[in-house]
Amino acid sequence: KSVRLETFYMPGSKLIPTKIPFRGYFTPSKGHPHEMVGLWTIMSFTKWSFLLLGTSFLLSGLIPWMVILNNNDNNPTATVPPPPPQWMMRAALLTFEAAGPMTLLVSSVVRYALWPMALKKKSDTGPLKCTRAMFEHNGNAIMALTEVGVLGGLPVRLQHFSVAPLFGILYVLVSWTMANHWATRDKGPQFIYFFFDTTMGWTTTISLLTLLLILSTFYGLFWIASHYISQAFGGIAVNGLAITILASLVCRVRD
Repeated sequence: KSVRLETFYMPGSKLIPTKIPFRGYFTPSKGHPHEMVGLWTIMSFTKWSFLLLGTSFLLSGLIPWMVILNNNDNNPTATVPPPPPQWMMRAALLTFEAAGPMTLLVSSVVRYALWPMALKKKSDTGPLKCTRAMFEHNGNAIMALTEVGVLGGLPVRLQHFSVAPLFGILYVLVSWTMANHWATRDKGPQFIYFFFDTTMGWTTTISLLTLLLILSTFYGLFWIASHYISQAFGGIAVNGLAITILASLVCRVRD
């Protein structure tokens, strides 16, 4: 099924709004602008944060698995099992610290901005309620909070707050790199999100600085949540209740 993502920009923009094809999981045709198909479907910020969280979980699962493989039973000549590679342990922590706050940001934007906007415009909210959207908009936040509260308990360090803004900066740079590949030349460059528009002068600068502040704020909020869930509370029941309350503040499943 073919769906077109319609771009829109603020008044005063020099860009021409158009529709970006968004369909399936097939390879784009050669000789045409990139459609949001195949790997290009991961160009939204939601999918970036969702995949980064999955990468963190993958690394966190590989680390204990490697410890089990390297224990004394399987390696009798070693007095102490060799630890997993440091780069893997660091990557697991940093990817979680970057993805965790972004999950709360994505869920909050959907609950408090996109969903009310769709209802106000009387638009179809079906795409926000489909199974995939539920996983990407709600499941991500629930999984991140569950990891902190009742599973591995990965720490979120305040001194690492820069990882979230750096993740956002990387996404902005990739979006700018792809700007000329979504439409034909007569339509000019296109951005999935209007606040990435580079033709607005100081408005663009203010928008990016605001985004930087938002990313830093959500990192702080996630740090506070993880700190109190993992240290101030205790037990699966209490932590589960705390996770439920926090998730209910950012998640939405119906109109």
